[in-house]
Amino acid sequence: MITLEPVSKTGLDCPSCGKEFRRLEGAFRDEDGVRGVYCVDLHRDGEPTALIVMAIGDDNGVPAAVFSELRWINGAFSLMVRDAPADSFFSQKFGAALLSRDEALVHPLKETFFHLSDHLTLAEPTLRQHFGLEADV
Repeated sequence: MITLEPVSKTGLDCPSCGKEFRRLEGAFRDEDGVRGVYCVDLHRDGEPTALIVMAIGDDNGVPAAVFSELRWINGAFSLMVRDAPADSFFSQKFGAALLSRDEALVHPLKETFFHLSDHLTLAEPTLRQHFGLEADV
């Protein structure tokens, strides 16, 4: 069973628009230990959005990271895999491990990333509250 292990919640100013946003960082943990890490930026420009990077290692320990955007559309979460902005915090933090959108959509760990995103949307209370949902499912 995968659980979330939050590490930090930080209030920051967006370098692009100057508005305040919240950054969540943590780890995905299972019975064998840390499975991967996540970083979520919670923005609100009209509608709430979340910019997410999840990073995990493959069977050989080679790291891979995926950048995505999470929105609430028609009563459900919609996760859209995107290219990370070149000069973003995400590109700097995850470097060469950060896959392009095209690479992520054909990567052997693609389904694992979508599975981990389900854990975030179901179990991360600050993310759920950002979208106006109950903290606990």
